[in-house]
Amino acid sequence: MGSISYAIPHGSSARAEVAQHVRGTRAEVIASNSAPGDGCDWGGTYFAAHREESGQVWASITLFAQHRGDVVIKMMDETMGPTAVGVGATVLAALTDPPEGEYARQWRREAAHYQQQRSAALAARGQWITLAAPVALRSGAHIDTVRVENLRLWKAQSGTRIRPHWDWFMAEWTTARPGT
Repeated sequence: MGSISYAIPHGSSARAEVAQHVRGTRAEVIASNSAPGDGCDWGGTYFAAHREESGQVWASITLFAQHRGDVVIKMMDETMGPTAVGVGATVLAALTDPPEGEYARQWRREAAHYQQQRSAALAARGQWITLAAPVALRSGAHIDTVRVENLRLWKAQSGTRIRPHWDWFMAEWTTARPGT
């Protein structure tokens, strides 16, 4: 399946164009969210729960990027096996029984795992955690124990503030005491 590309209209944004494109599908969008991209080809991922006239609710996953004033959009659904990392709790909660096929069931399992990991990270705010794999800082130092200030900010024992990757909680980590 391919993608589409067109110039972003004046006053709009890539994310707004994706939302409009997704909402133009045959089924009503009842929940949606967007997440940062993979850092490579795609600048973001837009997740949506669509309700059919029959009452069936399924998920679409739309990859998007912005390049030289154009938006590039690749729309898929959960039966195609795309990423579930970044799906919002409201989208996941809105879904009804999964469509036929192993890809959709696997996607739902991955989406539920993402939400569990995110919830655990939210519960770890204010606590020290130990990362299974040390993180390299720009200074060249490597750390494996940090205090979770919020999902987008850690603090090292030295007081250094660190902005982790947006989905850091998908890696292995455990709660810990400083200095352990």
